[in-house]
Amino acid sequence: MSSVLSDVTKLTPLPNPRRVVTANNPETGIGELLFDDAPQTQASTPRQGDNPELTLLALPITLRDLVAPYREDAGPKSLEGLIVPNGSNLRVTDLGPRQKTPMHRTTSVDYNIIISGHAVHVLEDGSEQQVGPGDVVVQRGTNHRWENRTDEWVRWISILIYANPIILNGKELEPLMESE
Repeated sequence: MSSVLSDVTKLTPLPNPRRVVTANNPETGIGELLFDDAPQTQASTPRQGDNPELTLLALPITLRDLVAPYREDAGPKSLEGLIVPNGSNLRVTDLGPRQKTPMHRTTSVDYNIIISGHAVHVLEDGSEQQVGPGDVVVQRGTNHRWENRTDEWVRWISILIYANPIILNGKELEPLMESE
């Protein structure tokens, strides 16, 4: 999967999401602003914009984890870092009109919140769920894809939390990304 950094406004009519991140000052312990910006977008394919927003590298997160040593972890991550071992990842995804993602499975529990537009969540068994603004899809390690069957862009926020791989009949269900 290739990734290219670019301003999201060159890929979609939707505005760059604003990212506000706070941290504790390592000397004083006082909370302070770390980022207030609109981070760059990574396009996983020429048709899809992905915007990794914030990655925390340890679960459970403690207040001690949210000081200076982790400041660099608050920046954008590459697509190769989609699932952070023993951690979490917050992403904003834009999917263009009449586009779809490849069928894929990750070793994570994903909370996907649709904030703009309408999408169809398709499972491996062929079942489909139409979702729109305010809908939440909890993805629990199943093979799935997203489709935008409309003429408008769709945007959703995903919180991906690392999970142990699923064991089925003694065999581990590994992450996968099917080619289109």
